[in-house]
Amino acid sequence: MEQETGETQALTKVEKLDERWIERLAEASDFGIIKLVRVGKESEAEQKKKFLAGEIENPVFEYPNAEAFDPLPFEEKLLGLKKEIKMAEKNRVVRTLYLWKINEQIAKLRLVQAIKEGKGKSAEEQRKYDRKVYWYSRFVWGDPPPEICEVVLKEAKEGVPKKKKKPGGEKLTSEDIVELFNAVIEAYEAKAEAKVDPEVFAITVATRMLEDPEVLVPEEREKAIQRVKELASHEIEAHVLQREGGRRMRHRLGILQLGLDRFAVTGEGLGIFAERKMGKEPSPRPWLLATMALSKTNDFRQTFEILKGWYIDYRMRGGMSREKATEKANEKCWRFCRRIHRGIRDTSTPGSYLTRDWAYRKGNLEVMTFINNWGEDQLKRLYLGRVGLKHFGMLFELGITDPLTEPRFIAGQIIDLETAKSKKLTKEK
Repeated sequence: MEQETGETQALTKVEKLDERWIERLAEASDFGIIKLVRVGKESEAEQKKKFLAGEIENPVFEYPNAEAFDPLPFEEKLLGLKKEIKMAEKNRVVRTLYLWKINEQIAKLRLVQAIKEGKGKSAEEQRKYDRKVYWYSRFVWGDPPPEICEVVLKEAKEGVPKKKKKPGGEKLTSEDIVELFNAVIEAYEAKAEAKVDPEVFAITVATRMLEDPEVLVPEEREKAIQRVKELASHEIEAHVLQREGGRRMRHRLGILQLGLDRFAVTGEGLGIFAERKMGKEPSPRPWLLATMALSKTNDFRQTFEILKGWYIDYRMRGGMSREKATEKANEKCWRFCRRIHRGIRDTSTPGSYLTRDWAYRKGNLEVMTFINNWGEDQLKRLYLGRVGLKHFGMLFELGITDPLTEPRFIAGQIIDLETAKSKKLTKEK
């Protein structure tokens, strides 16, 4: 706490560059796009059952979170703020950073509005709204270029599974994972908390406005200790620490805590790098991007069947029986297709999908290129806040160059210490 107080006192001596704007931007950005594009659980369960049984050709999804949300008041606030900043903000860099972020947030809101307005429309009108979802997601996250699509399709079609070492020891429960995650957070003295959340499908970091982030863990999950180490480094030593860096820099530039535009792309690349620091082997993991590439010219069913054939061959090349490979392919390929079609209601139209998962491969390419050019030690600059590589030059113009928190990639060590301590206590009892 003394260290943080010292940092705060030092920072308050310098001018806060965006004091006029940050609270208003945070209030107008108080929505989570990933939650809003999430397929309703009941809708998914029903459509999945009918789809795998062959009763329907393509699923039609419902989006209760998007339908219950009104994006228009948020957009009005953002448009008003944008107009004021254009007129009143004299600092060119601050003005540009804010306008870029506002444009990104408006695109996300219009994506959600397209989901809402598509409900109950005719098939032809529905396709128009689904295409809007695609175009807005492309504006926010980009879309894999043809050369990348060609690579991932080849990886999915011809790949051979790597033989994995079977993890020893007992698997950790959701409650165990939360306890270990909180130990890692505490080691960094970060303002965050891990907890179990029954609403999420995968471990994720959730943030609201300028509040402290939460690391949400799905309930009733079990994971091997090595995977928990990798996820702890990804979610905490990449995502939470970027947010923490912005929090500590908030007295200089508040938007670093909220996040600059497209910071998530670089952030996902940083998360993949953090996993590798825990010993995870580099892997193409082509399936989600291959699903996206196929969805450019195929509907949900066509994409599923092509992927299923490839996935069965892929598993059989690794020694799995056809029966087991088919069973696994049905589950996995449904999940791939459903994820890529988040935000889309009528999945019968080729070329309509959400591009969010391109961020992982794109971010990974960005981060590895940066390391090759500048060295791993310069990655610490990403902990100035929730920033992307493209923002470095502009932040340097503002004199913001030295982060107030840095990763030590110690998640694995902390988890080993905590599990050893827990085993000792159990033995003593």
